[in-house]
Amino acid sequence: MAKKKPQEVTIEKTDYPNLSQAQGQDQTFRFKGGLPGQKVEIIPIKKRPNYTRAKIRQILGDAPYETDPGCPAHGRCGGCIYQKTPHDIQHALKEAQLKDLYQDYWTQDSHLEEASDHNHYRNKMEYTFGDQVKGGPLVLGLHRRFHMHEIVDTTGCRIAPEDFETIRAYTQEFYRERKVPYYHRMAKEGTLRHLVLRKSFREKKIMVNLVTRSQGQIYLEDYIQGLEDLDLDCTISSIYHTINDQAGDAVICDQLIHVKGDDGIHEKLLGLDFKITPFSFFQPNPLGVEKIYQKALDYAGQTQGKSIFDLYSGTGTLAQILASQAQSVYAVEIVQDAVDNAREMAKKNKLDNITFVCDDVGKALEDYQGQVDTILVDPPRVGLLPQAMKNILKAQAEKIVYISCNPKTQKDNLDQFVENGYRVEKLCAFDQFPGTVHVETIVLMSRK
Repeated sequence: MAKKKPQEVTIEKTDYPNLSQAQGQDQTFRFKGGLPGQKVEIIPIKKRPNYTRAKIRQILGDAPYETDPGCPAHGRCGGCIYQKTPHDIQHALKEAQLKDLYQDYWTQDSHLEEASDHNHYRNKMEYTFGDQVKGGPLVLGLHRRFHMHEIVDTTGCRIAPEDFETIRAYTQEFYRERKVPYYHRMAKEGTLRHLVLRKSFREKKIMVNLVTRSQGQIYLEDYIQGLEDLDLDCTISSIYHTINDQAGDAVICDQLIHVKGDDGIHEKLLGLDFKITPFSFFQPNPLGVEKIYQKALDYAGQTQGKSIFDLYSGTGTLAQILASQAQSVYAVEIVQDAVDNAREMAKKNKLDNITFVCDDVGKALEDYQGQVDTILVDPPRVGLLPQAMKNILKAQAEKIVYISCNPKTQKDNLDQFVENGYRVEKLCAFDQFPGTVHVETIVLMSRK
């Protein structure tokens, strides 16, 4: 089979989420990654009827508007492709993509809300142990763009809190000095896997979770002593050690060991207190998410005396915010740790009209016989799967408020709702993650 030759092209347009299009000599190429105006080298992969699917090999030249120098890892790290793009142009590019994606539902009132913070806004980072070059020194950082087996040192990262960078750099050096090997997925050997850091912005506290295999020496007592000696703006108040002997690269918990300090950190949203533990879901940008939740309350409208579902409820943030007015809230979440936290915090917040259910959304609603006035749904990136969609439609709620971290799958779900008797009333988007391609969207639907 003949090897396909690389081609140099200039990206003409980018569709959400970060799917680019460029014109070659006699064909149109489509591929993941890149920005309009960038010159890239691509490798054709497969010919389709109207275009050729391709893969970016490298970026050869910046777009004309990429004027910011960006962080030191830009171009190698796979995180922030908009890093060198001024904020106003980032905003315009994202809004244009969303308007094109939601063309059937985008109204005069639809818009992309500006970010609350452009730098150091994330409250959680998952760093991976590996190497930057084969056989090179240990690196703790993020996956390299287009090369997922290589890890990039993230010194100078703009989206993570500066304390995270201090902890990451210390951890990297600590295990380099002791020559502790990282877990190599292909060879299935090694010890170090991930470092997960979480922060409470309002309490200025940090949780450290070191993820390793059960085999190998990790010098945990010495490591913790060094952590506590670091000069940080925040306080390290919680330390965990997670054992993960699974084959894949995901952060999976075979055994969770609470090593020291509090069993969680706390964040406040809209006046309520929420507990965050190592594996509970919580919005990555806590200072910006209040805008989304306030919009969800606005879309839900008058909730006094009404029955509400909060599906994929995580640690119960929205459920508790809604429960202060609603007659009853039925909250469904599949992660037991998150449900336990939600129950604990609801009690602390003196809310006794919420039923927390630990189950898959597709199953939890099958036998529910009560009346549902409003459904709030905030699914993972894959969107609503068929069984969940079926049961939500069966509930025949008058209103559905749909929050999404993946507009692409949300758009597909909206089409299904419209086909089954719902009308899209309002749509708004939020630039929660400046520097990256990601946005959050919220939609209000009503039953015809």
